[in-house]
Amino acid sequence: MKRQYELHFVRHEKKYTLRVIFDGMTEISSWKIVAINCGACFGEFGSTNSYQELVEAAGRMGIENVRWNRASHTMAFSERAELKSQQIKIVDITNA
Repeated sequence: MKRQYELHFVRHEKKYTLRVIFDGMTEISSWKIVAINCGACFGEFGSTNSYQELVEAAGRMGIENVRWNRASHTMAFSERAELKSQQIKIVDITNA
């Protein structure tokens, strides 16, 4: 079952939080997701299953202290309202 997770990490001494939908988060998958989100090539991180290798490679990118938890809520009312105000209506004109 896919669930929402929050990934917390530090990159170049600045804290970040990333929210993702994923099927069964683990320590290894959290490091992979953060590294790829920060610009790493999937080919470099995708096939690696060694926790130590992931931490070392991410460290070379300035990433450290990756931790994760299940998101405490799916989306607050204010977040939903903000998204709704930014939506663009797409109209199919091919059948008009």
